[in-house]
Amino acid sequence: HGQRRTLSGMRAGRAAADTLQTEIESLVSGERKLQGEILACEERIIMLNKQAADEAARLENVRKLQDAMEKLKESQHREEVEASEWNMIEHAFGRNGIQALEIDAAGPELSEITNHLLHACFGERYDVSFVTLDSKKTGGTKEVFDLKVIDHERGRECQAARMSGGEKTIISEAVSLALAIYVGRHSGKKFETLFRDETSGALDPENADQHVAMLRKAREVGGFHQVIFIAQQPSIWKQADSIFSVDFRSGSVSIGHGAE
Repeated sequence: HGQRRTLSGMRAGRAAADTLQTEIESLVSGERKLQGEILACEERIIMLNKQAADEAARLENVRKLQDAMEKLKESQHREEVEASEWNMIEHAFGRNGIQALEIDAAGPELSEITNHLLHACFGERYDVSFVTLDSKKTGGTKEVFDLKVIDHERGRECQAARMSGGEKTIISEAVSLALAIYVGRHSGKKFETLFRDETSGALDPENADQHVAMLRKAREVGGFHQVIFIAQQPSIWKQADSIFSVDFRSGSVSIGHGAE
């Protein structure tokens, strides 16, 4: 009977040992599984850290690109502002800008000076006006600088280019002198001498006196100290106050006095 109990105890102990062994093996297997999962998690963490570093690098590149883009936008804005300013300057100095304003402003004063010279030397026969705007065929207006002349003696209005040689010379000289006077007034400088180079070529003797009188009037109106002019017609140069004559055939030079 005692042996039976001993055998039964041994069997129970063996069964308990087997159960414990099974549990140990199960725990060992679970531990190995957990270690595998831990390794997998560590590898995952390493991979995620690498991805995070890559993302941080990409974000840094994006930030740098954004900064560069902002600088490019600022540079572009500056370029656009500068281009706009240059375009404004180009327009201002173009034919429709300051030039047009200068022409519009010069027209009335040039007309006044020209008419003053003509009336003082040729009476009321001629009146001139400068036209600064003309109609376009397609509509609207365009900037021009045309000279229109009214000949009261003949009762007609025409452009100076269509007048006869002598008449054209008279008008052309009056306009040229008016331009010289206008430039002298608005240049900010004091011009002492007015030069004329053979501008009386087409004048007949009847208009010679008036031509020299117009030169004298221009000197007075323009505030010049003297007028030096070159002329080949004796009827013109003999009326000068002082005469500097050159004979190209003989090479002689003489200085004399003309009209006082």
